[in-house]
Amino acid sequence: MNRSRYVCVVWVVTALTWVLWHEGGSLVSVADVELTSPSPPPSVSEVDSQVVSSFQTLNIEPNTTTASDDDRLPLLEGMREAVVGIAKQQDYNFTEMMRLSAEMLTVVNHPTDIRSTSINNLTCPPNPHQGVRKKNGCTQCSKYKRYVSNCDTTGTLFMDVRLPSFIHVMDTIAKKASFKPGMRVLDWGSGCGTKLNYWRMRYGIHGMGLDYTKVTVDYAQNRSRDGLTFCWADGSKALKYLPENSFDRVVSHSALYHVMPVTSQCKVVIQAVRITKPGGMIWFGHFRSAPAIKFWKKGPLHACPKLSNFNIEAHTWKDTHIFEGKESWYKSIHAISIVIYKKESNDTDLIDGSSDSTSGSHSSSTPT
Repeated sequence: MNRSRYVCVVWVVTALTWVLWHEGGSLVSVADVELTSPSPPPSVSEVDSQVVSSFQTLNIEPNTTTASDDDRLPLLEGMREAVVGIAKQQDYNFTEMMRLSAEMLTVVNHPTDIRSTSINNLTCPPNPHQGVRKKNGCTQCSKYKRYVSNCDTTGTLFMDVRLPSFIHVMDTIAKKASFKPGMRVLDWGSGCGTKLNYWRMRYGIHGMGLDYTKVTVDYAQNRSRDGLTFCWADGSKALKYLPENSFDRVVSHSALYHVMPVTSQCKVVIQAVRITKPGGMIWFGHFRSAPAIKFWKKGPLHACPKLSNFNIEAHTWKDTHIFEGKESWYKSIHAISIVIYKKESNDTDLIDGSSDSTSGSHSSSTPT
């Protein structure tokens, strides 16, 4: 009898543990989820006061007390160095690092009333699920609704990522993708909007962000910089509504692996290639689930034979090859990224960042 009770208790504990893990670590009702939504952003005047204070703290002389990007860029660079620098210390002050991170994100994700739905004559694609309520009152990926409060302190929806590591990710992608002022960039799975806001400030790109979670799109729209727009859309279907050859770069970090079954991810990648201009790059990064890693590890052309209809150079790279540095939180897992270059008619082997790349009209490599 006692053995039966013991087995029953073990079974219940195991079941609850599985549920907690499966739902992202907590049992939260829809009502609880709504309570975790971030408070309204501070007013522009309040942020400007914080900006001036931050300038003074870092001994940077602002040109004006306004919130223009030209005035904020020196502050961004100073705060970036402060945040990255403190994280490199052996026994750094975690509280101070989080305080500096929050200040820097106030500069990057600045409150605004722009809320544009178009960029350079490109409008947001339609959302077939707008107004539709599904499981637990949300439309897929519902767990991210309760992670949006992280946007104010880490800039991302990840629970285990701090801003210094996220800065490293954003700068590495910008470098590998060779961002230049005026480029049009699509961020597939834009989350908090931090990536596009940061790239807009630091690299001068224009951009459109797509995300499936309404509350994160609202957060990003409330903090969108001029030259950017954020769209609530089903990313697995939205790209087909965008014109071909519309973007210089299509980027996505730690998002595509959510699309299931894994074969459906091919449709997204094919559409991403279609809407990218010749000479452009497509980057789908940080596949971290076992099914996605298995599906993509032999290369995009092996996973998606229909990609051979395009003149491309395609690669699968290990994240440990792309993101260097001791702060690389992703090194503990075997994450991979796929990188595709859409060639001009006479281009060969033009992807930067891989000494192991193979050339040709349709190539695939996996650097180690």
